[in-house]
Amino acid sequence: MDPELRASERLKHLEVLEALQGSKNVKIELTDDMNVSATKVCAATADLSQIIVENLCTPLGTLPHASIRGENVIAIEVSLESEKGLKKKDK
Repeated sequence: MDPELRASERLKHLEVLEALQGSKNVKIELTDDMNVSATKVCAATADLSQIIVENLCTPLGTLPHASIRGENVIAIEVSLESEKGLKKKDK
């Protein structure tokens, strides 16, 4: 892969991680057709193998703090309107 393209992709990955951390009102689609939500993403590993959230709302109840395995996540929906949202770049 071209070094400039690789650097650009790495920067995008880091921007996504930055936006994810501290995101509020997160919706998460999990395997087995399960949808959950959390009030805040507290932390995530660089490879997204673990995501730590607050107030995880599941069909069985709410957990004050939870760790979600990345392999169980299909999609994460976050609002980019937050203070740590992705910055729009001029083209």
